[in-house]
Amino acid sequence: VVLGLKVRAPFKLPRLVAQHEGSLILLALPSASHRRRREVLEALAGLPARVLALPTLAELTSGARRIDEFREVDVEDILGRDSVLPNEALLQGRVSGRSVMVTGAGGSIGAELCRQILLLRPRRLVLFERSEYTLYAVEQELRAMLANMAHPRPLVLNPIASDLEGSADAQPGTSSIELIPLLGSVIHQRRLQVAMERFQ
Repeated sequence: VVLGLKVRAPFKLPRLVAQHEGSLILLALPSASHRRRREVLEALAGLPARVLALPTLAELTSGARRIDEFREVDVEDILGRDSVLPNEALLQGRVSGRSVMVTGAGGSIGAELCRQILLLRPRRLVLFERSEYTLYAVEQELRAMLANMAHPRPLVLNPIASDLEGSADAQPGTSSIELIPLLGSVIHQRRLQVAMERFQ
């Protein structure tokens, strides 16, 4: 007990989130190593809750952020290394106007990939995720992102839940971005193979 509040072990978090219907987790590890932060974030990845991080010790000491300025968890929190500038021409050539699938689309890295890929305007973005909640959450975020983008082309949403083989085809139109959420795991190779063949 700290200041009258119960302190629970981290391994109990999934049960506590489910029991209390928690929707927000505040991550307070300002001086933790990149490895430790990555371990914690990987453990939180499957939970149906938004994760905000306390500023790092470096951000606090430099004055870049205040103690009460929580931020969205970003990909550097997981990777634990400096960002590398992307080769824009290569990305445009490989992504723009093409069909792209992101497995683990609801996780921290997968969701960030989806955000970046959307900015490159693929023909189709297939979100392949095993957690129904995180699939729904990332789909809603991407819908909002597309609505806010200065995007001259219409968006076609084609939600596909569980019956992959029996699902209707996406709406026609080569000038639209198709956002296709698929519930599934890479462990189920047949489902993954069908998805890859169907949405080439």
